[in-house]
Amino acid sequence: MKAAEFYKELCERQKNGCDVAAATVIGGEHAGEKFFLSEEEQDGEKEKHLFVETFCPPAQIVICGGGHISAALEKILKFLGYKIMICDDRKEFADKKRFSLADEVYHIDFETQFCPEMFGTNTSYIVVTRGHRDDLTCLRKILAADSQFASEKKQIGYIGMIGSRKKVEQVFERLEREGISREQLGKVHAPIGLKIGAKTPEEIAVSIAAELIQYFSQRKGYRINKEIAQNIGKEKREVMVTVMEASGSTPGKTGSRMLVTQKACYGTIGGGKSEYELLQKARQKITENDDQFETLRCQLTNEGAASLGMICGGEMQVCMEPLWENIKRHGKI
Repeated sequence: MKAAEFYKELCERQKNGCDVAAATVIGGEHAGEKFFLSEEEQDGEKEKHLFVETFCPPAQIVICGGGHISAALEKILKFLGYKIMICDDRKEFADKKRFSLADEVYHIDFETQFCPEMFGTNTSYIVVTRGHRDDLTCLRKILAADSQFASEKKQIGYIGMIGSRKKVEQVFERLEREGISREQLGKVHAPIGLKIGAKTPEEIAVSIAAELIQYFSQRKGYRINKEIAQNIGKEKREVMVTVMEASGSTPGKTGSRMLVTQKACYGTIGGGKSEYELLQKARQKITENDDQFETLRCQLTNEGAASLGMICGGEMQVCMEPLWENIKRHGKI
């Protein structure tokens, strides 16, 4: 499969909310070709001429409650690139005007209408309703859905609930009496957020966002930058630059990507001198109509690093994938 076709199909597959495994041929006559892997194939595809990746779907967050903390969370989580859905049982709070940045806003009764299954798997939940009763109701339903998904070898993402330690203990004791296991309750981040001494709604939102970042950073797999996903395929000639391997003190980490066009650049491989040089090389390929797949090693030596105010150097192996095909050169006309 050619790179341009691959990225289009990848974006479509990720709409289902599932991880997607894929491989890129990086050597030989088929260099640059890409293909998707089944679960059975993933462990077997470890040959040196393949670059194997698992792509995680874009993170989507359901916020149960439309109060002050949710209003602050909306701004921060949108800035981080998450898909946001707000749920509240009060019409004046479940208002698209109040949450103009949210992707979806639901006016629903938590007891009779809230249903985590409607949001699918790999969805994360932040429970910050107006009271203990609704918090308990939402958490009960979320954990029930998590148990159901687990039986199908699927999962819910991050689960967090606001509240004092005393409130959390009471909610957990109630749910345990109802048959929810300690193992399941152990998945809940409660009290929610990292301990940074947060007091205001805005500070609490920051602590929750930080905990989400920490949670997602521990998951294996890469995500396609939202900016890249929105702009891929819009230009006649584009180049995808991907970090396949990184060692030492490098600006870009494995899986980092940037999409380069003649006039724009989306995403980043870490910035700095190495990104600038690769950006120029990608644009040179576009100008020269060079559609050849290419791998490069970028070395930031100790001497070069010192000149940039860095302590030590590193090395990145990157690939450049032109997302077009020179029809005449390939003998198709």
